[in-house]
Order: sequence, then C-alpha cells, then structure tokens
Amino acid sequence: MNIELAEKVLEHIKEHREAFNINCFIDIDDYDDYEIFGYPCGTKACIAGWTILLSQNNTPFTEENFKALVNREWELIRSEASMLLDITPDEGENLFVPEACPFADDDDAIARFEEFIKKKIKEGFKD
Repeated sequence: MNIELAEKVLEHIKEHREAFNINCFIDIDDYDDYEIFGYPCGTKACIAGWTILLSQNNTPFTEENFKALVNREWELIRSEASMLLDITPDEGENLFVPEACPFADDDDAIARFEEFIKKKIKEGFKD
C-alpha cells in the first residue's frame, strides 16, 4: 500500500472537511481562477477523487484538467485510485463506493479510511 499517499489524502480531508464528500468523485461548483489549497474554489471530492488529485503534485490544474477528471468513467476513477494507493480492487470498492460498504456519513468514511491505513501499517505495508 502507498501509505505516504494514503496519509496525505487522509490529512487533507481531515483538515479541509468542506472539501470532502464521500458521495461524489469530484464536484466543482464553478471553475474559478481563484484557488484554495491549489484547487479551484468550491472543489469537493471523495477519497478516490482526492487520491487522484493529490497524486498529481506537479500537474498544473486548469479548467481543462478538471473537466477531463470530472468526465471520467467512475470505474476508471476507482481503478486508478486503487492503483495509486496500491490496494486491491475489492479494498478500493470498500473504501470508495458507499453502496458497497455503506457509510453513515462523511465522518464514518474518514474513520474507516483512517482505520484501514492503521491496519495496513500494522501488517507491514509501509512504503
């Protein structure tokens, strides 16, 4: 498991709760040149969404980049996020798809993600 990226995503969503929504990959209210945390104002994303966004450290975010991300098929998004985190497709589905492992709310999703990371570290999956 890519613990470094997982911890980066977890830290981001815990620090910026207003930018987290377990029920959408990426939601952009309105693209704006004004940026917060390097992302356009109003951007919200789920665990898979932030995994992809935060893995692209050197990619300039433009309106075109965001439109390309938003228009991806969900299966490709889930697959890419699982690959980036170096987890199995089943693990990814349990983390990324609320219907597969229903979360009570965003707080529960964050707690489950945090526990998943701790479990992987305990199992020795540290990078």
